[in-house]
Amino acid sequence: MIHTMMERVPMPSASIFLNFLRVSRSAKAIILLAVWTSVANAQGERCREGKALTGDIGIGGFQCVAAGCAVNGLHKGRYRHQFSAEPYVWDIDPDGPSAQKLQEGDRIVAIDGKLVTTPEGGEHLANLREGVAVTLRIRRASQVMETRILPVVGCNMPYIVVTSTFKRVHRPLY
Repeated sequence: MIHTMMERVPMPSASIFLNFLRVSRSAKAIILLAVWTSVANAQGERCREGKALTGDIGIGGFQCVAAGCAVNGLHKGRYRHQFSAEPYVWDIDPDGPSAQKLQEGDRIVAIDGKLVTTPEGGEHLANLREGVAVTLRIRRASQVMETRILPVVGCNMPYIVVTSTFKRVHRPLY
C-alpha cells in the first residue's frame, strides 16, 4: 500500500532524529537518498499500460456469461467498464478491502445505486477513489445484499473473461 508522506507516515521520534545527527555525513547522504528515492517512486508509480494509481477494492477479474463486456476502456479521458450483464467477480485479493465482504462468484448489481450495466455505473466502478467508500449491491446465489467497501490506493485494472456458460474462470496468463 502506498501512502503520501503527509497523510499516513508518523512523525519520527526524537531519539531517531538524535541518532540521525550522530551518523557520518556520507551515511546521512545515503539515508536521505534512499528516503527521497522511495518517496519519488511512490509518487510516480504507474500501473500497467501507464494508468495512474487510483482507488482499488481488490477485485482481480470479472466474468460475463453470454454477454458483451469490456473493462479498462478509455472514454473522454476516463476509464470505463461496460457490462451488458451483471459480472461475476473472481480473484479477490485476500488482503484487499473486499476480502471479508465479497466472495468468489458474487455478481455485482450496482455501485452507489447505479446499475453496473449502465454507462454511469461502469464508469463509477472503473474510477474509484482511495478513501471514498462505495456501496456495492451484490447477488450471491438467490440473495441480493449491499456492502460498503473502502478503496485503497492501487491499480483497479481487473481482467475480463467472457464465456458462453458459467464456470469458474482463472486469471489469464498475459
